[in-house]
Amino acid sequence: VSIASLAAATVPVATRGFGLAAMTGTGLLATKATEYYGNPFLTLKFIAIALGLVNIAVLNLSPAWRARATRDLTRREQRQLALMGGLSLACWLAAVSCGRLIAYL
Repeated sequence: VSIASLAAATVPVATRGFGLAAMTGTGLLATKATEYYGNPFLTLKFIAIALGLVNIAVLNLSPAWRARATRDLTRREQRQLALMGGLSLACWLAAVSCGRLIAYL
C-alpha cells in the first residue's frame, strides 16, 4: 500500500476524530476544571497534544510529505516520514494515557 493511498484514507478520518475529541474533551474539562487544576497529568496531556499538533504542521510542510503522491520517495524521505509517524504515535499515545491517568491523581 502506498503512502499516498493510505494518507488519502486516514487523514480525513484522523482530522474529524481530533475535532470530535477536542470538542468533547473541552466539555469534559469544563465540568471539573477546578478539580483538574494543578494535576500534572493534565499538563502533560496538553504538552503531548501541542507536540502532536506541531508534528502535524512540520509534516505538512515537509517536502517528503508533499512529494508522496507524485513520485517514489528516497530512502531518506521514507525515514523522515517514518520518524514523524513514530513521533506522532508517541505524542497521541501519551495524550491518551495522561488523559486516563488524570482520574487517579
